[in-house]
Amino acid sequence: MRFLGKFLKIRRVSLELKKEDDGYPIGSGVFIDIGGVKRILNAKHVAKIILEYPNDKLGLLLEEKEHNYILENRYLLIYQYDFDKQLDEYAPDLSFIKIPSNQISTIQAIKSFYNFSIDRNKLLKFKNDFREGIWFVCGFPVWESSRFIDGLHFKITYSIIGRCGATGVDKATYKNELDYYEVGVDYSSLASIPKDFGGISGGGLWKITINNDGENFIPESYYLCGIVIEQTQFDQELNKKKLICLGRKSLYEKFYVFLRNELIT
Repeated sequence: MRFLGKFLKIRRVSLELKKEDDGYPIGSGVFIDIGGVKRILNAKHVAKIILEYPNDKLGLLLEEKEHNYILENRYLLIYQYDFDKQLDEYAPDLSFIKIPSNQISTIQAIKSFYNFSIDRNKLLKFKNDFREGIWFVCGFPVWESSRFIDGLHFKITYSIIGRCGATGVDKATYKNELDYYEVGVDYSSLASIPKDFGGISGGGLWKITINNDGENFIPESYYLCGIVIEQTQFDQELNKKKLICLGRKSLYEKFYVFLRNELIT
């Protein structure tokens, strides 16, 4: 599992709104590359917070140590996918943040960018494969973050824990040419699972195919199959809740065309 965790960790990012010396977590994201342009794919309601505060800064969690990596909000290009909410109550809650070119090398020294184009055709052909491979949801639940005053290097420090939890797609639905995946969170196990998944919006749903050589399970391929957009209420009777994700058709058909058009314009 260490190999899986390493791959997923270097492509996820936590987003924080920075206000002078303070700040707070606002969501998760996935580093992607499309047409050679580097972006952070995230939920639109997260990006809206950034747009509301143009004079503040966006903090990115890049390393597992105390650091302060920030981008000026006023210099960020944020593109939001617009869709008629009257047609669909969820709608494609997606956006992307174009990373300034002078910041890319610094990020790439620590993180890597998922190629959003290379497996597009293959992913659109996948249908009933939800019981194949291993599925993970990755993000940064605010429930597990802590705020410290007078840290080692900074006046105020946030400790934010990233999660990559093994799960599965319980149900796939299709509406208005879009697809949604319901991902189960089962609290009946003894594992420590966040009670609330606020902050995980914009995190990725990943499928990892495994090659079994008879002795070891070896990761073969990694696919970004969805983006988390919301969570359901806890179901006491079933002792579980669900995370709602936009699925592959939404990402690699509708949203992909939107991204390509933005590249042209």
